[in-house]
Amino acid sequence: MAKTSTMVLVADDSEDDIFLLQRGFEKAGILVPMACVRDGEEALSWLEAVHANEDCGGSPWPTVILLDLKMPKVDGYGVLRWLQSRPLLRAVPVVVLSSSDLETDQTRVKALGAREYYVKPTDFREYETLARKIHERWLKSVDGPAENAEYKPVAISVASPHKSLGQEVTGPNTPFQGSANVVMFG
Repeated sequence: MAKTSTMVLVADDSEDDIFLLQRGFEKAGILVPMACVRDGEEALSWLEAVHANEDCGGSPWPTVILLDLKMPKVDGYGVLRWLQSRPLLRAVPVVVLSSSDLETDQTRVKALGAREYYVKPTDFREYETLARKIHERWLKSVDGPAENAEYKPVAISVASPHKSLGQEVTGPNTPFQGSANVVMFG
């Protein structure tokens, strides 16, 4: 598996939850690019593009996938089943972030290959704590940006028929044909 840098894929249909997660990482001082997709179908499209273009200098492999369970089109369970059918992608750790605290959901996602399960925080300060936990467990040991790197917030979306919040970008090195916002904080 080719990892060119640290990258987090966030699959969640709630713009509020994505915003709070991004702010949690920012407040924790964690600089990490995030590709954010709004449903399971977009997550599968994004991952398929990365999988198909692994040696083409396209998007980096995600270091970790942060996955909501209850999403339109394809839910988190469907994304986990799809990942299990792709040997190269099966190695990418998946952390489920869900509003469900049901033990049956937790058991089911672990059986489908999820590495961890967190109930989504109800308080903003808890998102910072969650970001620190994810960083410590899944991102800290991966080579990331230089200690003195300076980043400005940026949102990038690849051209798509889906509604996107960011700027549309197209070009020969843009294998993904869905919407994904990549945000770097610093």
